[in-house]
Amino acid sequence: MSEPQKLPSGAWRVQWHDSSAKRRSATFKTYEAARSALRRRHTETDDIRAGRTRPMSEQTVHEAADSWLVSRKPDPRAAPSVRNRQEKRHKDNAQHIERHIKPALGHLRLPEVTADVVTAFVKRLQGTPTQRFGEKNATTDADGNEQPQRTLRPSTVRNVIITLRKMLGDLGYPMRVSVKVPRAGYDWIRTDGEVVRFLDACGDGWFRVVASLAIYAGLRRGEVAALTWHAVDFEREVIIIDRSWQGPTKNGKPRVVPLAPELGALLKRWRMRIGGTPRELVVRVERERVVDGEREKTTEGLDEDVLLAKLSRRACKTAGIEPVTFHQLRHTFATLVAERMPLPAVKELLGHADITTTARYAHADAATAARDPRARLSFGIGEAKVVAFALAAQ
Repeated sequence: MSEPQKLPSGAWRVQWHDSSAKRRSATFKTYEAARSALRRRHTETDDIRAGRTRPMSEQTVHEAADSWLVSRKPDPRAAPSVRNRQEKRHKDNAQHIERHIKPALGHLRLPEVTADVVTAFVKRLQGTPTQRFGEKNATTDADGNEQPQRTLRPSTVRNVIITLRKMLGDLGYPMRVSVKVPRAGYDWIRTDGEVVRFLDACGDGWFRVVASLAIYAGLRRGEVAALTWHAVDFEREVIIIDRSWQGPTKNGKPRVVPLAPELGALLKRWRMRIGGTPRELVVRVERERVVDGEREKTTEGLDEDVLLAKLSRRACKTAGIEPVTFHQLRHTFATLVAERMPLPAVKELLGHADITTTARYAHADAATAARDPRARLSFGIGEAKVVAFALAAQ
């Protein structure tokens, strides 16, 4: 093994031959760093020639991402439920790559995506402003400069890093850095009065039914989309949840949730309005389509393209309450029920496999717990002999 050579500039240069016998060189600030790097290069070359590892790629992240996305396309022969999940995952991966990964890392070669690069990338994501259509996301500071009011949610940052980690791992360059992204805080509709105002703001159409199923029964979006009238038992006042989208529920197990009187009355009125046999979907969305140059109204089931989060934020704005996403309506159900029932029972109603997940949904606070009569202990002391306390000397 050749030794590092000192250059007139004071840096140290090392030279070696890679696995394809091509001459390589690199410079370092110190002799120790140069010698250590030279040892690593010789070890990598020996491992590649012995078949213990693969050669370092010359592809850029931009080039590799395109080929990786092609390999991740959904399998057309898979079951519908599996194919739907694959399509959604592929769509999310493509958005993460096009919006965030390529602009920041696309020019780098795969071996250059180091721990320092990924850490800097995370900080860049955390400062990226969000972009909502038709809404100005900026405030003016004291110097007259515009600053973003909202940045990417921690959950979005985490999902982009998950996509990057999966891509690099599949391409043979696993990320050797652990990136911890704080979880986003969950919100929910706080009071009964706010729930009433929110539901009134949902109107009297299909979205009112969808939002009520999430608030009164804690249904997920896919469970609402797959719900049929056969699963709604008005006599026993329960709803049987055994499907989601075009497959089983999230944990693969059916469950039974309560049919509250207000929700039951709403569903009866809704069924009288749109009709429906036991096997038909409860939620059907009216849409307009252009057929042979003419507009026709059609009624279809709820799908993943319906922007429920946007409709939820719009209803919150109309109701004058803090904005929540559609999924956070399920958090509203969990939190309000947890004030009345023990957590294990709430876990069964939500269909969670682990009670720690339920604990993140049921947002208890100290003030609520302090007002609960069950927390006010009594040991019958008032019936015993009263013992006067001596006053402290003044």
